[in-house]
Amino acid sequence: MESLDDLALFVAVAQSGSFSAAAEKLGMSVSTLSRRVAQLEQRLDVQLLKRNTRNLRLTDMGEQYAGQCAPLLAELKQRAQQLQNQNDELAGTIRITMPHFLGLEVVSEWLIQFSAEYPDIHLHVSFDNDIVDLLQKQIDIALRIGPLSDSQFIAQHLIKSDMGLYASPAWLKANPCITHPEDLSSLPGLFFRTQPTNWELQHFVTGAVEYTHPKIRMSEGEGVFVAKAAVNGLGVVGLPNFYAHQYVQSGGLRRVLSDYQLLPVRDVYMVYPSRQFVNARTRLLMQFIKQQFKQLSIVQSVN
Repeated sequence: MESLDDLALFVAVAQSGSFSAAAEKLGMSVSTLSRRVAQLEQRLDVQLLKRNTRNLRLTDMGEQYAGQCAPLLAELKQRAQQLQNQNDELAGTIRITMPHFLGLEVVSEWLIQFSAEYPDIHLHVSFDNDIVDLLQKQIDIALRIGPLSDSQFIAQHLIKSDMGLYASPAWLKANPCITHPEDLSSLPGLFFRTQPTNWELQHFVTGAVEYTHPKIRMSEGEGVFVAKAAVNGLGVVGLPNFYAHQYVQSGGLRRVLSDYQLLPVRDVYMVYPSRQFVNARTRLLMQFIKQQFKQLSIVQSVN
């Protein structure tokens, strides 16, 4: 099969009537253009052009071949332009997946806002704690909580999810003597399903790590479930600081043992199949999500 580039060069020469005019239009040298057309003739074993120092004309076979190739090349160019236009449009489908808690309690409001701003973009959203195959499911963007396994995909860091312990003001008033992690060992703890049912706490100043095993009062449900249980005075809960911020601001929760952070600290990443082939609508959503997480980082730093 002949190179489409060489066919296009030959058609350009045929339509221009000379190598020099075609070379100027194509932005290449006359010698290179002449050599490429001569190579095409050699591969076809057909003389397409008759040329001398003064004149150039198509042979009968060359005229026939140019007439057949020109409309096909024009159609291919049109199709390529159509694809490019579709790629650049802020319209079409974006498939995105993320864990339940992160998606429903944090990102969902952002996606609603994005969808309101760009009504021609269809968001196909999946809240799934399982790691889905991006290629098999044709996923454009995945939000994942690390650590990440080695992957062929591209990953961008979004936020370091610092964790802390929280309880309601009323509960803390009833349990005022909490100054060290071991003080929690006899008190009720609230856990969502992805957390270990013991707490590993690291002191911010000394770096010392302490372990405590509270009484398990709840250990099922999403983060919002146990967060609300804590607001209602049922015990202490470990939450990402950026998520707990809303409850702290409303007065529903207060930080417990603020000199300590809850381990492990987990990072949130945006994962996508290819760095090179990202259409305009997907790139726009990626930039929007990154900006929202940047704002969360600011909130987390002051919590």
